[in-house]
Amino acid sequence: MSDVYYWDACVFLSYINGVEDRLPIIDDLFSKARTAGCQIVTSTWSITEVAYETSEKGTRILQPDVEKRIDSLWADRAAVKLVDVYELLQRDARRLMREGIQRGWNLKPVDAVHLATAISAKASEFHTYDGGLQKYEEIIGFPVCEPNSKQGVLLMTPSRASIAAAPDGK
Repeated sequence: MSDVYYWDACVFLSYINGVEDRLPIIDDLFSKARTAGCQIVTSTWSITEVAYETSEKGTRILQPDVEKRIDSLWADRAAVKLVDVYELLQRDARRLMREGIQRGWNLKPVDAVHLATAISAKASEFHTYDGGLQKYEEIIGFPVCEPNSKQGVLLMTPSRASIAAAPDGK
């Protein structure tokens, strides 16, 4: 079975926002997911979290093409598998929050849902740019790290066309 990478919403936001130093690896993982080289999984909660590009928030002007790019993330089921939030998962998220309290940590509910979803999806790694979640590795039992490519990629700025060019993309 291929690696299962759980992506926190911030990974998708980095892609939509075109964060140059992150794009090559994110694009490489999207490509691998489409060819069964790995699986990318996220919670349906990410649909809500990935609501706009940073420039839209700053200018308060929403761009229809940005919403289309965001929607194309969720439409490309070959690349991204969505996991619904359900009651047992919510209880697992609460358990993670309570375990964190015992250790003096503070876990936001949405982050707890992401971690619980990763456990449910049997992720091999939890990918995030939120360094504060790394300490939860010892509770969840797998690495919490930034997205990475096991083979490495050339550090060039991709066009972000891979999502739009995907067969199921809109």
